[in-house]
This record gives sequence, structure tokens and C-alpha cells, in this order.
Amino acid sequence: MYKGDLQIGEITIPCAVLEDGTRVISESGIHNHFGSTGGKIRQIRADIEQKIGAPIPLFLASKPLEPFIKEVFGDGHLESIEYVNNGIVNRGFNAVILPQVCEVWLRAKESGALQDSQLPKAKRAEILMRGLAHVGIVALVDEATGYQDARAKDALAKIFEAFVAKELQPWIKTFPIDYY
Repeated sequence: MYKGDLQIGEITIPCAVLEDGTRVISESGIHNHFGSTGGKIRQIRADIEQKIGAPIPLFLASKPLEPFIKEVFGDGHLESIEYVNNGIVNRGFNAVILPQVCEVWLRAKESGALQDSQLPKAKRAEILMRGLAHVGIVALVDEATGYQDARAKDALAKIFEAFVAKELQPWIKTFPIDYY
């Protein structure tokens, strides 16, 4: 198993690659980026799970997101994965869900379902999706040409970081300080 931290601006999402090659991002890392807060969060999750008939992660437990969860995820990828990191059992999700989580937020925003307090999270989702697209095309070209073996180890992370930093500049005074 390999482990590390995915840096997205000032946000850190712990991640790992399991022995079978599954790429995992931590539930707490995603929750810190997109999750709701408050004492009713677990009850909201239970209500949504009952309505859609499937488990959902804590970071998607928000009533305005409910109609978009099943639409985006269908029946897959919402199963949690437990893995051991430094002797501690962690809970995470297959990394492929991160763009899908962003898609849920973006669809909710486009439909006007979000509360004003949730709009900064939708903006984060938009920035993240755009950053992933930019890095994705670079990675695909590098892989097609064999350049991934020659480039610096952190080249893709630097491209991503530069994009996110540029995209966040207009929002510096818009987001609360804990976002940074």
C-alpha cells in the first residue's frame, strides 16, 4: 500500500493506493471539503438512505443534494472501503467518486436547489472539476507519449495546484477563512 496527501489549494485529502491497485481517498478528507456540519447530519443521512434505498457517505448528507445522488451515482461507487494506515483503520471511498461528488454539487447548483450557504461548496466543486480536467488531459498525453516516466514526480500536482490557485483568486474574500 502507498499513502500520501492530495493537496487542493489549502485543503489536504489523505489518500492511498491499496495492494489491489484501488485508489482510495479518505472519508474525513472529502467531508472536510464538501461535508455538512451540525448535530442533525446523521439523521439527515439516515432519511436520505431510506428514501433512495442505498447507503450514502456522510459528506453527501444534505437534503438539497438528495435528488441528484441517485441520478449521478446510480447503484455504484458509494460503498466505503476500510483500510489500515499506520496501524489505524481508516474509512475511505474509491477515488473515482470525487468527480461524481462534484457533479452532484454542480447539478444541485444548476437546478437552484442549494441554499446560499452551500454555494461556496458548489464553487469548490466547479474549480475541482476544471482542475481535474486540466490535469487529466496532461496525464493522458504524457501516458500516450511515454513522458510520464521522464517528467518530475510531482509535475501533475503542480499543474493542478497552479490551476486551482488561479481559479481561487477571484474568490479569496468570498469564502470563509476555514476554506483556506
